[in-house]
Amino acid sequence: MSGAQHSNICQDVAVKLMLKHPFFSEVYYSMKVIEDESVQTAATDGVCMWVSPSRWAKERFAWRTTSVVHECLHKIFHHPTRRGDRDPLIWNLACDQSVNSFLIDNKFEIEKEDFYRPEWHGWLPDSVYKALLEEVKKPPPKGKGDKPGE
Repeated sequence: MSGAQHSNICQDVAVKLMLKHPFFSEVYYSMKVIEDESVQTAATDGVCMWVSPSRWAKERFAWRTTSVVHECLHKIFHHPTRRGDRDPLIWNLACDQSVNSFLIDNKFEIEKEDFYRPEWHGWLPDSVYKALLEEVKKPPPKGKGDKPGE
């Protein structure tokens, strides 16, 4: 262990990673793990991993494992440090798409609410980011309600 401080919240997942996925175990143990209710599920800046204790407590073990590996992949792929001046929300979605493609390819379970588009499977986050920006720029399709009184 690298000396990073860890909350006990992920201890069951840490054991599984050591036994089944030692590479991810090394990455996990290189980060400080912090319990934080202000995050929706989990987050990382590549140095720390924040985990929501209330969400963690109600989720299945497979979900928790995938969540830890998901955050480890953000660190591995240098997503937090590669953002630059890009929009943080769109960059995060682009990185999630890339990570979730990797998770699917490696037989981890992702959830329905996780950001994933099959048509962008395997794309680098830079390409997904450009595609998402194009979607944001497109005007909404014309239809009912476009004219006053409709």
